[in-house]
Amino acid sequence: TIKTETLAAWDQRIAESETKVIAERADPERFVSPAHGKAAKAQLVNATEGPAIWGGMSAVPSGLIHHWTGVVFMRDAHARDLVRVLQDYDAYSDIFKPAVVESKLVGQTSNSFQYRLKFVEKGFHVKAGLAGDFRTDYFRLDDETGYTVTQAERLVELQNPATANEKELLFDASHGYVERMFTIVRYHETAGGLSVELESIVLSRDIPAAVRWMVAALVERFSRQTLSSTIKSLSEAVEHSRALESAASTR
Repeated sequence: TIKTETLAAWDQRIAESETKVIAERADPERFVSPAHGKAAKAQLVNATEGPAIWGGMSAVPSGLIHHWTGVVFMRDAHARDLVRVLQDYDAYSDIFKPAVVESKLVGQTSNSFQYRLKFVEKGFHVKAGLAGDFRTDYFRLDDETGYTVTQAERLVELQNPATANEKELLFDASHGYVERMFTIVRYHETAGGLSVELESIVLSRDIPAAVRWMVAALVERFSRQTLSSTIKSLSEAVEHSRALESAASTR
C-alpha cells in the first residue's frame, strides 16, 4: 500500500489547491489565470494556437507529485458549451481518444457525477493502462463563471490494456505510474469567449534514485504533453458542440 507519509504529502497538496480555489472564487474577473502571473499573458489566444502551460514535478516521501496547470481562451464559446461537453461522460472515449478508450456515466446526484474511465497511454516504450472510478462536483458561481472538482475514487493499473488478455494488477505487481488523481477546471465567460483553466495533480511512486536524473525529465515532458493534448481535445469538442447548437438554432 501507499506509505502514510506519502498520502500525508498528497493530502496537503490537495488541501492547498482546494483552499486556493475557494479563496479566489470571490472575484470572478480574476478567477481564471490573471491571478497566476506571467503565464496569464499567453492566455488570450485562440484555442488552435495552443494553451499556456506551467508546472512541474516535485518529490515527496516515497513518491512524486506531478502538478500542472494549463489555460486556454476559447473564442466565441460560452460557459454552457463547456459544461455540456464536460458532462457528456459517455462520449469521453471519443472526445479524449486515443488516451481514453472506455467511458461510462454510472450515476448522478444533483451536481455530482460518478463515472468510469479506462486509459491507455504510450510513452518511454511502455504501453500503460489504467482504469478508474471518478466523481466530479460542479460549482456554479454565476451564469458566466464556475468550476469543477474531480477526484479519482478508485484507480487500478492494467496489464495488457485494451487487449483480450487485459487484467487488473494488484498493488505490489503494478508500476505505480498513477496512484492518485485530482483535477480542477475553472471557467469564466467574457464578451469575446471563454477562459478555461485546467489544474491537474497526479501522485506516482518514486523513481529509483539510480535512474531518476534520466527518467524525471521524460516523465515531466510526458505529463506536460498529456495536459496539452487534453486541453486541445476539450477545446475542439467545445467548438464542435457550439457549431451543432448554432446549426440547430438556424433551422
